[in-house]
Amino acid sequence: MRNKTHRSFLLATTGVLALWLGGCSHSTSGPTLERPKAVDLYVSGVQAHKAGNPAVAKTRLELAVSTNPELRMAHSLLGDIYRAEGNYLAARKQYEAMTRLDPYTAANHYRLGLTYQFLQMFKESAACYLRALSLAPTDWKSHMYL
Repeated sequence: MRNKTHRSFLLATTGVLALWLGGCSHSTSGPTLERPKAVDLYVSGVQAHKAGNPAVAKTRLELAVSTNPELRMAHSLLGDIYRAEGNYLAARKQYEAMTRLDPYTAANHYRLGLTYQFLQMFKESAACYLRALSLAPTDWKSHMYL
């Protein structure tokens, strides 16, 4: 009896997780069907990144964001990879997507501000740092770069 109850709980939990990852759209076509694939691509990208293979990580993360442009975590890690490579234009695109998708996280604005600063877009950079500080007033990195 316990195994049956445990199995039912696992199935229900897995179903809730799948709905959460896949979104709650009522549509049966378009991005909703692609979301699990995008999450799988993101996970394999993270694994490649942790294994020290940035080229594979970048390819998989690029596929993830093209499959599901709303996949925040993939934009974030992809932006970090681009920034580490010195590709600030590509990083800017990813961080702009992050601030659009998640405007209430100070770290997103800080990272976009830093990227703008590297691109010598100082007014935009200052605006990002100020936005980060409005969300996290004690963020020392935003204070320092502002």
